[in-house]
Amino acid sequence: MKHLGELAFATRLKRLAENLQADVGRVYREMEVEFEPKWFTMLYALYHNQTMSVVELSTLLRLTHPAIIQFAEQMQERKLLTQIRDKNDARKKMITLTEKGRKTFEKIEPVLHEIELANRDFLRESGTDMLGTIERMERLLDEKSMYRRVNERLNEVFRRDVRIVNYQPRLKQYFKTLNEEWLKKYFSIEPIDERVLNNPTKEVLNHGGEIFFAEYKEEVIGTVAVRKEGEHGYELMKMAVAEQYQSKGVGRMLLDKAIGFAREQKATFLELDTSRKLEKALKLYEDVGFKISDELPSQNYERCTIKMRLDLNSILSAILVTGGAGIMMWWTLKFVLINSATYSTIPLKHFIPGGFWINGLLDLVMKLVS
Repeated sequence: MKHLGELAFATRLKRLAENLQADVGRVYREMEVEFEPKWFTMLYALYHNQTMSVVELSTLLRLTHPAIIQFAEQMQERKLLTQIRDKNDARKKMITLTEKGRKTFEKIEPVLHEIELANRDFLRESGTDMLGTIERMERLLDEKSMYRRVNERLNEVFRRDVRIVNYQPRLKQYFKTLNEEWLKKYFSIEPIDERVLNNPTKEVLNHGGEIFFAEYKEEVIGTVAVRKEGEHGYELMKMAVAEQYQSKGVGRMLLDKAIGFAREQKATFLELDTSRKLEKALKLYEDVGFKISDELPSQNYERCTIKMRLDLNSILSAILVTGGAGIMMWWTLKFVLINSATYSTIPLKHFIPGGFWINGLLDLVMKLVS
């Protein structure tokens, strides 16, 4: 197991907990107490709080609702607790200890202090501030779960194989099919949608615009269009990512490319129409600096829309876009050159906007050529 290192971290923690609980369970059995150590925190909470709901126990003990319900059912089978209806809300179940449950706690209470001291000795012998470390780990997982941490890394690996390419006649069909997918799912296809999707050259390219596509290996998985709107503005439109590839950062890659194109065309602002129904898209737009500018009924669409605007002359919007690109560049180096101590230790601060940006690029060049 040791040779697996961090890969088996959770498994080793689980095994350690199971060993500790098994030993304490043996102590309880020798005391002739029908009680499982895994129920201890719940028994303790109910003894000192009389009656609690599943939600209250879940919050206090940092356990999921299903875990609380499972423990409650197991303890109820041993007649240690009972579930009653809340007097003020019949839909809500309250959990309380039975007389047997209270007597069980009072029977094991004298040995709890000795268990605490034995744990303290064990932690002292380990030579680490284990409780402090556990508290920090719990706080870090509250801020960002392991699920999210692993997925972020998997998405970084995935994006290495994603290319953003310009419009080509062979890609015309994907501009239509990808957008029809989300339009049919959330709304309906309106005449203005059909006009743009069936005539991308006329409606987008001939208006000083461009259409970008995200390709993953041999598959087209996303698209976005941007076209000139007025003298100084551009319109972002028809952004779509295939459902199975959403939440992997593809939309951000397309959006960054579109914003970059608008900047190259000397646009002073970028506008788009979206809907509050498209929560993920709305969050993405806000992340790069778009702000809601109008929520009046749209003149172009029957569906309910809101208009958002990104000021391309804004220092903040430049920081958000270049900062995102800088951080993505840093993580790419981390992953691609992970075995190189020289590259993988380049500080993140050199890849965020501001005074460190130029220093960071110079630092990177020096490290690559040295």
